[in-house]
Amino acid sequence: RDPVDRLFSYFVAAKKAGTLDLTGYTDVDFSTEYDSLKFDDWAQFQLQRAGACMAKNPEQDLWPHCGTEGLFGSLYSKQLATFAETFNPDQVYVVSFDSYTKNGPRTLSKLASKLGLEFDSEGMSASTDTAATDDSEEDSSGDQMGEATRKKLNRFFDPYRDELYSMLQMEGGLNYVDITEESQMF
Repeated sequence: RDPVDRLFSYFVAAKKAGTLDLTGYTDVDFSTEYDSLKFDDWAQFQLQRAGACMAKNPEQDLWPHCGTEGLFGSLYSKQLATFAETFNPDQVYVVSFDSYTKNGPRTLSKLASKLGLEFDSEGMSASTDTAATDDSEEDSSGDQMGEATRKKLNRFFDPYRDELYSMLQMEGGLNYVDITEESQMF
């Protein structure tokens, strides 16, 4: 899934559940201001937190050393590198979120075929109600992501996207399952 869209989705769901990553965030009075916390402010703090951690520990990867939730949860290349170290990379399959949400049965059928399994799509529809967040999508409280925030987040995630693409293209590396073009992955 696009890491920026995933971050916004995480913010909306975690804020609603009361589980939002606020590590180091001291500007919120939880008794009165939590509900008014806006994504752009929170995302800016997450970027500052990542920058401070990188400056303090330049030799360590952001994930998991600086955090595993919030912004850090979208660092897919770092997470998948851990899987590839623990398991044979040929056993790790990455499934495109867009592929799955556009046509879950077809995507899962392709995955099953690669695994040598039979797939039964009984009860599944061709698409789901899950959709990627676009620039104008708002959560139920009216919060939305500003264009400047989206640009900052994209700049932050760009090297991690590049790293992920390299991992997926490497011979003997991770497996990628998609029904759309790889160039449209994020």
